[in-house]
Amino acid sequence: CSAEPLSNTSAFLLDGGSHLLLQVGKDAPPDLLDEVLAQSHADPTKPQELSEGSDLGGKVACMLKEMRHDLPFYAPLQIYISGGNGPEERRLLSLLIEDKTKHEISYVDYLCAVHRRIQQKMA
Repeated sequence: CSAEPLSNTSAFLLDGGSHLLLQVGKDAPPDLLDEVLAQSHADPTKPQELSEGSDLGGKVACMLKEMRHDLPFYAPLQIYISGGNGPEERRLLSLLIEDKTKHEISYVDYLCAVHRRIQQKMA
């Protein structure tokens, strides 16, 4: 996963292993907010809950059910509004392994480096 598809106007669902994260952009269209969160505007100060009463909310709930299907435990869903740089957003960004960080290379660059080392040892 990479941070490239993240946008303040959309939603992003990520499996974090022990929990599921749903990031909803702070500038998401009101119809997206209404269908997913049953709210007309993004309020990062309020606790967020998934709305299963709409078509899109039901589809998200179905995706969550499928993601949890083979897990030996219940993975809770954490919903938050992006743009606040809070702990949830930092946690999501730390799970995006394809991006390079201040202290580490990207996962793709890491795999290329491992591949080069293997080729050097075999030559």
